[in-house]
Amino acid sequence: MRIVQLCGVAPPFSGDGTWAHEVAERLMQRGNEVFIAPLRFTIPPGWRPAYETHYGIIDIGSPISWKTLASILRFVVGLAIKHDPIAFKSTLLLIYLIRSRKPLRFAVAELIRLAYLYAFCADNKIDVILAHHANERGLSALIVERLLGIPACVFKHGGGIFSENPANIKVARWVLRYGTRFFFCSMNSWKRAQELGMDENRATYVGLGVSRMAVQRERSRHDAFVIGFHGGLTRKRGLDNLIKAIAQLKIDESVQLLISGYDVEGIWPDLECLASRLGLKQNVSYLGQLSYDQYLKFLAKLDVMALAQNPGETGSLATCLEAQAAGVPVVTTGEGGLCEYVVDGVTGVICGTGVMNIRRGLEIAYEKCRNNQWNPKEFDRWISMHSWEQVASNVEEAFRSVILSRKRDANP
Repeated sequence: MRIVQLCGVAPPFSGDGTWAHEVAERLMQRGNEVFIAPLRFTIPPGWRPAYETHYGIIDIGSPISWKTLASILRFVVGLAIKHDPIAFKSTLLLIYLIRSRKPLRFAVAELIRLAYLYAFCADNKIDVILAHHANERGLSALIVERLLGIPACVFKHGGGIFSENPANIKVARWVLRYGTRFFFCSMNSWKRAQELGMDENRATYVGLGVSRMAVQRERSRHDAFVIGFHGGLTRKRGLDNLIKAIAQLKIDESVQLLISGYDVEGIWPDLECLASRLGLKQNVSYLGQLSYDQYLKFLAKLDVMALAQNPGETGSLATCLEAQAAGVPVVTTGEGGLCEYVVDGVTGVICGTGVMNIRRGLEIAYEKCRNNQWNPKEFDRWISMHSWEQVASNVEEAFRSVILSRKRDANP
């Protein structure tokens, strides 16, 4: 099969980017040809993929070139000839989505990306498209499917389908109504998609994988109880409740909270003020975005990973598995699909929401850390059940099923 994935390439690191890379590499090993399409106009000087890659990476480069103009012309002609009302309305919806949050030039840029994707798929005889998220990527995949007949699947990680933005919800409902197949790695996202009108018969649970983390643990010292958080800093991550819970901890050692990740909503100043008010100014540190090597060193310092996700959108699943792959237990509220990726009392603590519950979860984890009650063999057993090889196998099987169904529909 020839496969295109619409998503980014690390760096920067992201849950969907990591998933796309790991699955693409294994699909290549299984004899498929894979392209990942960030479709960037500009690439930072000196940029290179964070991982060794064997798949193709599709970028546009200059938006003003003969190749770009030819792609736009081909797309417009294809849209006119096909005369598909769903494709036409989806194109208008794409413009509406971008204009709802950005100036007009960004909508033009997205149409150029769409045209470039259309031309690439037509020229390279692509068999199936996988778009990550039901946003502009999901719409673009749907449009190309309607015009070229190439099956389009959409991976519903979370994010957009939980958005409170009316434009995002409108687009998500549209994609869920007309999309061919939807992939999930969490039942939390699956249930939300059903609420927005998804036909359950078009849903496939493909799962999430993790590689064993090459981490040299530093937990032999007992001068502090080190708690970590890694991920995008948003209010839904519950970092305020985590800091409040730490302020109430009743343990015999000092506590350090290390926070890493991109400050998506600019909330670090508020969290810093909260920590200062609670007497934790010296105990809470923000490390910013980390490279992969820095991330491994970060994991090595931790006694526990704390994921205090609030109810609602799916999130922090990759971090949850990566911590356990490094032998770090996870204390989590269990919200956002996290309850699916921790074995309570074995590889972590599912404590429930609220400051008091989070505090109690941290205290349970602390006692088990200091009494050496976390069993490394249990971590190994749990991680072995979440291999990227199995995820790639699930994805490949789903792709073949979609392609076969499309052929049957074309030749009844």
